Amino acid sequence: MEFKRHTLKDDGKTFTYWTLGNNKKQSLLILPGLTGQYKDLAQFIHHLEKNNFIIIPDLPGWGESQQLDKKHNLTEYSHFLKKVLDDAEIDKTVIVGHCLGSLLAITFAKLFPTRVNKLFLITPPYEDGSMIFGVLKHMGELSQHMPRAVQSLFFLWRNRFVGFAAAMFLLRFKSFRKRAYYSLKTLDRSNEVEDVVIDNTLSIYHFNWNVLKYLNQPIYVFHGERDLVIMPKKIEQLIEKLHGDIVFELIPNAGHLPPIETPETLARMILEHI
Repeated sequence: MEFKRHTLKDDGKTFTYWTLGNNKKQSLLILPGLTGQYKDLAQFIHHLEKNNFIIIPDLPGWGESQQLDKKHNLTEYSHFLKKVLDDAEIDKTVIVGHCLGSLLAITFAKLFPTRVNKLFLITPPYEDGSMIFGVLKHMGELSQHMPRAVQSLFFLWRNRFVGFAAAMFLLRFKSFRKRAYYSLKTLDRSNEVEDVVIDNTLSIYHFNWNVLKYLNQPIYVFHGERDLVIMPKKIEQLIEKLHGDIVFELIPNAGHLPPIETPETLARMILEHI
């Protein structure tokens, strides 16, 4: 079955989202991580399509969706997602969010609790208290006081060579060819708008994790057992601190990108709890 493309017009802007399957079935709203798009998750999504209706948006500023005239933060993205669900005639959905997408899932569930059945948070980016995160956050905040032309220099991971080297080390593929392929993709920034990337990154740095305390929906956190970007132990500590009812499971053989590293395993874990 092929993805179906939908356009949504709002406030003079045109946005795109994609669906797969029959909208009479259980709906799954899939939210990619930072810089991710639906094409990156196609294999993972196809493992979920049986008995489910898949919705995956091009978030504003990504893919075929135009930029907003506002900040591309989690609150604005949440209001956009509500319009997507309204347009798709979906009253209530299960949300699967990866990394930045997991923060968006939490924010949406807080703002629109009656629209959410369950939350699946995949490798949520919690690094509070770590020295590296503190440095990155401080540099991100400093960038906001600099001329726009040099702001991206304060986001070290945006350097193509740093990104390539990090990806080669961090991605958990058994195949060297696959690891090299996805690492080389970090060199291509032609589909990325720097202002949007910066807004998205700052949303990670400034996220208020206490929001989790106030969510009543069932929450499942699946984390790559070999994730070197966000250590699994940090997530376990967060769950114990904020929300003891969260189901936490490690994804075997996965690093920070389970939807592309171990798509079949991750899909199976999600389907077991829907």
